[in-house]
Amino acid sequence: MNKDLYIIADVSGSMNEMGKVYIQTGLLRYAASLRVLDPKYVDISIRFFQWSDSISEIVVEDGGVVPLLTSKGRSDLTSLSTFLSEALNSSRFLRVLLLSDGFFSSLDCAGFLKEMNLFSNLMLRTVAVGADADHVRLKSISSNKEVFLAEDISTAIDSIIWTSEHGVSYPESIHQIRRTPPVKSEEDWDV
Repeated sequence: MNKDLYIIADVSGSMNEMGKVYIQTGLLRYAASLRVLDPKYVDISIRFFQWSDSISEIVVEDGGVVPLLTSKGRSDLTSLSTFLSEALNSSRFLRVLLLSDGFFSSLDCAGFLKEMNLFSNLMLRTVAVGADADHVRLKSISSNKEVFLAEDISTAIDSIIWTSEHGVSYPESIHQIRRTPPVKSEEDWDV
């Protein structure tokens, strides 16, 4: 099972406020160390990117050391959608974890959603960084319409890695649940 995960850190100017850029650096360092910390992540390929006016890959040093991020510019959702569109055209399925404070305009957000809704092979989760993060905006661009807090980074990573590419199919009604035969188990729980 080879899975790819892109973790994109917003390094726009607003990330200078309240030490958010330092929080993000710590989050990226944690994610970079996962393969060493837990064997369940051995087959996971994690790539790191920084995003403001444009997107560039972050070079992770030996031992999983992520360099200290610096922030400037603005979070340009058009450059993010262009980057993701290009990655999606060359990938069967793309998992993206976006670390941001959500400081982008409603108009940019609407354009981003319109562009990203064209892709069924994108799973995007958001992590709110900073006490002033705009949870409403971050939820609006997340595939599952949820946002994780920075302290829940491990849950966010597990959510995106271990969720099926095909999603979950929910029953249409309670009658469908009643008609579905139970799954036979090899084990006898009545012993």
